[in-house]
Amino acid sequence: MHKTIIMTLVLFLSASSFAEGRTLKVKSPLRLQSGEPFVGIYYFHWWEPWASYEEFNLQEMQRIRDAGFNVLFIDHEACQAIPNDFAILDREHRLAKQTGLEIIPWLGLTVFGNMATEPRRAWLQERYGAAVSVDEYGFRPYGSGTIESAIAYAVDYIDRYKDQALCHVLVEGKPCPVVALSAETGWHWHAAANDAQARMHFCRWLRNKYKSVENLNRAYGTEYESFYQVDPRDSFVFDYERAVDVRQRAISKPVRDHLLFRAEIISDMLSVVRAGVREKHPNALIATEIPYAIADEHPHAWGYQISMAAITEIADHADILFARGGGISDTATRRALLDFTKRTGKHVIINHRISPCQGPGDPTLDRKEIANLFASEAAAYCSGLGFYSWNEMVDVHMASNKNTSEDRPDAVMPVTPEQHERLYEIVSEINRAYHGIYKQNLKKVRVPQSPLGDKEKSTVYWLLRESDR
Repeated sequence: MHKTIIMTLVLFLSASSFAEGRTLKVKSPLRLQSGEPFVGIYYFHWWEPWASYEEFNLQEMQRIRDAGFNVLFIDHEACQAIPNDFAILDREHRLAKQTGLEIIPWLGLTVFGNMATEPRRAWLQERYGAAVSVDEYGFRPYGSGTIESAIAYAVDYIDRYKDQALCHVLVEGKPCPVVALSAETGWHWHAAANDAQARMHFCRWLRNKYKSVENLNRAYGTEYESFYQVDPRDSFVFDYERAVDVRQRAISKPVRDHLLFRAEIISDMLSVVRAGVREKHPNALIATEIPYAIADEHPHAWGYQISMAAITEIADHADILFARGGGISDTATRRALLDFTKRTGKHVIINHRISPCQGPGDPTLDRKEIANLFASEAAAYCSGLGFYSWNEMVDVHMASNKNTSEDRPDAVMPVTPEQHERLYEIVSEINRAYHGIYKQNLKKVRVPQSPLGDKEKSTVYWLLRESDR
């Protein structure tokens, strides 16, 4: 968390408690077959001892369940299924089921881009008769091979794990399997700009929007004679270097159009995958994940959302949007959640980043107050509660890695056993408070004001909304 947010927290919390907030209606959450509201956390199998030791994973999952979680978010992309024929995935489903946890799988990373290597494409081709599309321009996320192999893997996954630990949520009283087609969903502007076919599609997109070249030129301040002269590689018109500079906090019309075009193409592609999955599993719910909250003002969020088109429009295909939050939501994020869910009717869950010094783990925060803040906010604004992460050891996490400086020099920060226990107690208290809201069948909750204030006009989400008006 950058310095300004930390200072804001310290100054605000010196008053000893969160300010009075608003009384809001409790949202109907996503519920598992048990009737419990959805409470999830990211879980990884990359590092030791999680990679090798089954008994250790069993103990970890049991501790997670005891803390009030009921769902694990796990990387189960096709590349994870290759070693030993689904052995890693089989193990995690077996252990999760044994401990009463369910799994939301990330079936692709950046829309299956990590399956574009030749060995992985060969595995897809042999198993499913299709492989992700790669040509002279590189990986093509909207290619027919990408779509066909994504459908085949998603259907195979549901078939294999629907009676194991695959997450099911209730829709009108009936359990529906849930899979996330992509984590870190996005398409980098440079890749899209250097794809000749994508450039052609973009020109058609502009023609549909502006109708005439004259209208386009008025909007862009250009002198094009044809829509097909537009080239997003032209850095004078498509000023991406300026756009990703968080100090500017500005998005030009050309960049805005290319940003929305990329999000639309990816969501349309995933809509086709969704339709293919539902031919075999008509009750399946489709989720997607983006790595920042939908109105996050953090500099990393700004640059990533513009570079990768990781904006809410990229989730148009999804029933559920998972978004990683920065720890504590500011007022702009809360308002964006209300705006987005009202406009789209989608379920949204913010997965809050947690570490010994960030978000709910910030040692300056009062534990009971922070439990009330996170629980009431999730109940009023979201369809569940989530955290990032248990053990993403090169990012924010709560698992102990006291020897990080020696064993994992690339890790963001070490977490001592003492810090782990403190974080475990904090998230357990938040989860108990969240479950308690629904056990008591509360209709309304009082949500404290966010200590981070309101920066509505400086986020990508609200700038895009302004330009719609």
